Amino acid sequence: MKYSLWLIPPEPIFTKLQQIINDKSLENHTPSFEPHLTLLSNIETDLNDLINSCNNFFSLEKPISLSLSEVSFSTTYFQAVFVRVKANAQLMSLNLKLKKALGLIENVYMPHISLCYDDSFSMENREKMVNEINLTSDEFIVGEVVIVPSVPNPNDWHHLAKISLGEKPLS
Repeated sequence: MKYSLWLIPPEPIFTKLQQIINDKSLENHTPSFEPHLTLLSNIETDLNDLINSCNNFFSLEKPISLSLSEVSFSTTYFQAVFVRVKANAQLMSLNLKLKKALGLIENVYMPHISLCYDDSFSMENREKMVNEINLTSDEFIVGEVVIVPSVPNPNDWHHLAKISLGEKPLS
């Protein structure tokens, strides 16, 4: 099976983003999902092996300071409308070190939190949605990573494990 590693924004940002996602989902008949920043996806391995690797890897990492940037859109389903997360050295290094530790090669990493999934919207509709969303450049700290299945349906995205950053795993 394949898995993804997510960073979940804390309160009150979580609730603010979840409300936008839910509102856009209802307005546009699109899936609702939990707000998250994907750190790495499509990791094909045994879940227990991944949990053990992540426990060891993330025990050496500090909680990550992040901040929201502008709302934007793209041509892809999973990035129909999203808010960029400002890239910083800690986040980008974490992504690179993770890829190396897990032996993965992945495309360019563009930190973001999706707000709407859809591939049937026109680009004009996506742009209109972007202009309707008002988000401030909130800063927040994430102290744990969540493992979820890498499957297409957001209804199947359940937390399989949570790993704290900077915390030694129990032996």
